[in-house]
Amino acid sequence: MQIKNNCGSALVSAIMVFAVLSILAITTLGFVLAENKLAIYYHNKTQAYYIAKSGADTIEAALISQLATYSSDVSAQKAFLDVYNTARKVDVDIDGVTEVIVKNESVGEEDRVLTIQSTSQYRGIEQSVKKALFSVVTEIDANDQGITIEHPAPLMYTETAYQQTNAGIDDIPSDIAHNVSDVEAFLPHVFDDVTEEQWNSGNPYVLDGKIIGGTIGTAGKTTNIYVNGPLTLGGTITFVGKVNLYVRGNLEIMQNTEIYSDSLVKEDITEYLLNIYVYNEAIPVQPKGLVTPLKLYLTFSGNLYIKQGDIDIDFHQDAYLTGNIIYNGDKLHIGTHNNSIKNEKKILDGSIYAPNSEIYIGFKNNKTAFILDGMIFGKSIFVYVQNPAQARKFYDAIASKVTVNVPVNTGISTKTRTVSYQSYYID
Repeated sequence: MQIKNNCGSALVSAIMVFAVLSILAITTLGFVLAENKLAIYYHNKTQAYYIAKSGADTIEAALISQLATYSSDVSAQKAFLDVYNTARKVDVDIDGVTEVIVKNESVGEEDRVLTIQSTSQYRGIEQSVKKALFSVVTEIDANDQGITIEHPAPLMYTETAYQQTNAGIDDIPSDIAHNVSDVEAFLPHVFDDVTEEQWNSGNPYVLDGKIIGGTIGTAGKTTNIYVNGPLTLGGTITFVGKVNLYVRGNLEIMQNTEIYSDSLVKEDITEYLLNIYVYNEAIPVQPKGLVTPLKLYLTFSGNLYIKQGDIDIDFHQDAYLTGNIIYNGDKLHIGTHNNSIKNEKKILDGSIYAPNSEIYIGFKNNKTAFILDGMIFGKSIFVYVQNPAQARKFYDAIASKVTVNVPVNTGISTKTRTVSYQSYYID
């Protein structure tokens, strides 16, 4: 039997396998090196981008800081920005940033912005970042926003403030009542002029001078209602959306009336969307702008504006008003039928703003059992209560807020102009 020698062919096969593996190894190494090189490139490019971005951000912050020093001085801001109508190179102390150029230029069809172009180099790779800086101007009209009152005491007056108890007549403690010297800051509300056409426009909500229950208005919309004469409200009425109710005569509120409305909260200020404006100008003008029964049991949400005529309200101790009473008349009586403050329930969750008025609290029966979450502002304020302990209980219950917002239009246009700055990247 003859045995063949296969050593030669095995060697050839091994060499071929080695050659193939070598080729694969070299190819793989090439790919790895290429990927590594690409990864390093993108890493360096990213680093260059962020260095350039830092340059742009630093100059942006410096520009905004400088512009802020001009506050609302438009001419000073313009003079500062006009410097960059010609491109200017700006120095920035950041390693890798090679150049920062600031220039006023047009972006799009109309927008003119201040551009900041920052260029950097990192390990031989150059990157540029360009940002556009623009201003946003906001003007707030005090008439639209109401007036914000900061007060050291919950009761504010321009002439007189005293309390009467079984111990005699005394000044209201200074931590409760504060005399306001700047009378001009507190002017009566300016009622809108209503035309005859508007008064006679008619509406589907009022029947025989009354609104007794029902739902009025549309969510997200404004409903204006004009009543050419007096108006009586009763039952459960729900106002939806923003509703402005204009009453040419006086307003009567029936016992056990519940009035609900929508509201919005803006920067901790609650805006009530129901506004009832009582002109009391229908002939003959009535002595009372607001007519209510004794021991009025009322749930009310909204703002009540009364132009003229006395107000005399005797609240049930469980009555609940959330909103503000704005009054231009000269005599306002307010009290409750019980002296006990029940469960710390607020009868008025809002403020009374009556700069022309003498305000009598508890005048008829020496009872003041209500909690005020807001302030009372009048020409003179008189508090009548059974004894000093009851007076102190009343004062402690209303001393809650230092700053209030009252939705009153004084007719003085006070505009606040603020300028802020925003930016975006330009590709």
